[in-house]
Amino acid sequence: MPVLLNLNELTETPILLEGLLPVPELDWGGPEDLVALSGPLHYRFTVRREGEILLLVGALTVDLDCLCARCLKPFRSRLTLDPWSVQLELSGPEAIPQVGELADLTPCLREDTVLALPQRPLCAPDCSGWPASGRSPTDFSDAQTAGQRTVWSALDKLKF
Repeated sequence: MPVLLNLNELTETPILLEGLLPVPELDWGGPEDLVALSGPLHYRFTVRREGEILLLVGALTVDLDCLCARCLKPFRSRLTLDPWSVQLELSGPEAIPQVGELADLTPCLREDTVLALPQRPLCAPDCSGWPASGRSPTDFSDAQTAGQRTVWSALDKLKF
């Protein structure tokens, strides 16, 4: 269900909005290789109207299923935007979607969440990567000097 705000309910005092935005509503246009949503977006924020502008202030939280960008180990992470704030226009070229007196805040929540997703998630800050063969890089250079076949031997045979 989208996050809808009845603009007629906005008075001098801010309105508190709190709830869950399901994963299908947060669809950001395609699968990501390293990051996927594992649960709904939890939102809690206040909305205040100042003329033709809405000011939203609060927090957003969503759980993520990630693959480490270095070792490809799956891990869970939590994305938290706290404090979070955004200013939305009610009229003009960048106005938020409205149907009658209802304003849809879902695109704003989706955009801020997607922009905050980690581009290269790491299972640990000191992750050293995935050991492909259990051998260190020095093992390959020693094998090369000893005349043994390595994964790079085929490239040595290329003639340009």
